[in-house]
Amino acid sequence: MTVDTRSWLGGAIATVDTKVWASYDDGESWRPLTLERATTPGTYETQLKAPRASASAGYVSLRTKTVDALGNEVEQTVDRAFGITPR
Repeated sequence: MTVDTRSWLGGAIATVDTKVWASYDDGESWRPLTLERATTPGTYETQLKAPRASASAGYVSLRTKTVDALGNEVEQTVDRAFGITPR
């Protein structure tokens, strides 16, 4: 996941908080994911530990929320971002 405040524009506002959640039941419940800052500013990394396909909706949905230094917020949800394949 990459968060970019358009730092190439003059006067860009830095992000101060970014959170991500995953859902394995089509959005009925959400689990927080641990983010680690990557080497590129505004970039974070996380790892998913998805359940077996039979114990889920067969898909992973993702939700993210970011807040900037002025308190502006953006939240985005991607329903069924990718599928879980049975092994």
